[in-house]
Amino acid sequence: MRQRVAIAMCVPVAAIALGAAVIGGWWVLPFAGVEIALILTAAQWLAERDGDFEAVEIAGSEVQVRRSVRGRTSVQRFNADWVRLVVLPAGIARKGALALRSHGRLHPIGEHMTEAERSAAARLLARHLRCETLVGTRPATA
Repeated sequence: MRQRVAIAMCVPVAAIALGAAVIGGWWVLPFAGVEIALILTAAQWLAERDGDFEAVEIAGSEVQVRRSVRGRTSVQRFNADWVRLVVLPAGIARKGALALRSHGRLHPIGEHMTEAERSAAARLLARHLRCETLVGTRPATA
C-alpha cells in the first residue's frame, strides 16, 4: 500500500516536469528527479521499519524486554525482584526517559513514545513491578 501511495505521489511530479520540458522548461527535470528519488527513498525507509517494536513482559519473577529494530530482535531478561524503574522527567531542552535499572546498568525503554505514553507506561510498570520508582536527573555529560 505504501509503495502505491509513493508512486501515486511521483506520477504528478513526473507529468508536470515532462510538460514543462516539452514547452522549454527542461531545467525542471533534475529537480523533479530529485523529488521523486526522495519520495521513493522515504517510502523505502519507512517500509524497513514497519516491523519495529518493543515489548515489556512481566511473568512471575522475570521481566523480559523484547526489541525488534530493522529485523534484528534482541531480548533482555531481568529478575523482577532486582529491577528498578527509573523515570527521568522531561526538561526544557530534552524529552523525558524511561529505563529499567538492574545490576548497576540502565536499560532505556520507550524511546519512541510521546510524553503522555511514557507517563502511562511508567505508572503501569510501577504498579506491576511492585518496586519503588526512582526519579532522577540525567547524569552530566562531559
